Amino acid sequence: METMERDAAYIASQCKYIRKMFALTQENLADAAGLTVRTIQKVESGRHTPDVQTLRSLARGIGGLS
Repeated sequence: METMERDAAYIASQCKYIRKMFALTQENLADAAGLTVRTIQKVESGRHTPDVQTLRSLARGIGGLS
């Protein structure tokens, strides 16, 4: 399986875009994903490269909303 580089700025922009597309606050997204608001803030800042588990939690949380 090929490993993709995780670009923090790209992940941040996509996370914000998707959160706003669903009209969610950072708190709503954190609740849906089972993460803390601080984690969402760190991901969306683009200064923090989230680990794979965090990305999976975000995906599951967003997937559960659609």
